[in-house]
Amino acid sequence: MLLTQELNGALGYASNGSRKIKSGAEYNRYFGQPIRTNPVLRMGVDQFDTINRLMPDIISRTKHQTAQIAVLLKRATLDATCKAIWQFVFDHIQYHKDNPMIEELRQPVRTWADRKSGVDCDCYSIFISTILCNLNIPHSLRMCSYKQRGAYQHIYVIVPKINNANLNVRSEYIVIDDVMDNYNEEKKYLQAYDKTILGGANNSGLNGLGETDEPVFSRRSDRAFSPVFYNHALGTWAMRCTDGSWAIRGDKNKRYVDSLNGASATNDVWVATPLQIVNGELGWITEAVSLAKNVGGKLISAVKNRKANKAAKKAAKVGKDIDKKVDAEMENVGQEPLTIQDIAPTLKTVTNATAAANAETVATVKSSNRAIVTSLSNVNQSIQNKVDTAINSVKDQLDKAATESDSAAQTQARMESALQNLQLQTTEIKQQASISTWLLGGLGIAGLVYIITKRR
Repeated sequence: MLLTQELNGALGYASNGSRKIKSGAEYNRYFGQPIRTNPVLRMGVDQFDTINRLMPDIISRTKHQTAQIAVLLKRATLDATCKAIWQFVFDHIQYHKDNPMIEELRQPVRTWADRKSGVDCDCYSIFISTILCNLNIPHSLRMCSYKQRGAYQHIYVIVPKINNANLNVRSEYIVIDDVMDNYNEEKKYLQAYDKTILGGANNSGLNGLGETDEPVFSRRSDRAFSPVFYNHALGTWAMRCTDGSWAIRGDKNKRYVDSLNGASATNDVWVATPLQIVNGELGWITEAVSLAKNVGGKLISAVKNRKANKAAKKAAKVGKDIDKKVDAEMENVGQEPLTIQDIAPTLKTVTNATAAANAETVATVKSSNRAIVTSLSNVNQSIQNKVDTAINSVKDQLDKAATESDSAAQTQARMESALQNLQLQTTEIKQQASISTWLLGGLGIAGLVYIITKRR
């Protein structure tokens, strides 16, 4: 009977022995602290329960734990990314074979915490799979037997090189097995069983897998929308790029791609802050919008008043016509009585014209605000430090709001409430921001509104 435990931190295949690993202390900040519980998942499970049910469940629930390190390990190509993942695990996480009667399945943060004492191949596989999930790279778990069919001894990760790859053809997939001493090395097996963790075409937003060649991850947009977002699961801020990825701290070389099926944890949501970056200048969304409304609002009011005056004149003319008809009815009793149908078409025309003008004005302002796009090349170290300072001032409140929430919607609402405090702490950054940038921005939006409304 096999006892299976999930360590929050046996399919054991022995490596050639312990190896000298690096400290890795500089990466601790990318992993949370494990709770260090060892719950028993199930008594008497077999290897197929482990690979088909238990491991996929842990991967799905805990992949947010490697979200930050996944960003750092992404490279320009699929092969280079897989090699970086293998090398990171090989250099920093010791191998240690599990007790043959106890299957220990560690969450990623527990694997990292236990990296010096060592973990087994199944923990390697969970750790690696969560990273690949965060990068939306299709992959499978492969379970193998070597001496006797059905006697499975080892498990590792394989990554298809192309869409619709034949995983029975060695040249069509990459092996990430940190029990082995070399990258993309696979021990010859007698029998294999594959479990797909993330299938289908590459959904990473990184120029997905081609039919005959590997994707080039480096072909990314250098443009991003100006608002700054905060993510509790990543513990940092980012800008939303026009290609759909997130530029961590505005760095075009550090991209994060949302998981294929959405967030893996209820607190893994992006929340917009009051900050925005435009052309290398840091300011506040509300400041820019307020300026646009103040400058543009007067023009809009003038346009509205002009249209209202026209409508009033038209209504006055209708009123005079009605008065004439009433007078005529009073003088000539035999004349046909005046009804509401007589004036309804004219009044409807006036009402519709006014409503359309108002709707177009509102839509133009909203569209202009959404369309602010900037270049990531302008986000320098100074700007990053300013945003870091602002975010850090309320980071504890944001993280608390996220961890105490039961759903993504609740997380969103609580974090937005916490960000109101950030809204109040604008003095220092306002002084450092370029007033001319916001003035030009406000005048630009106002001018656009004026031109469009004038054409009506």
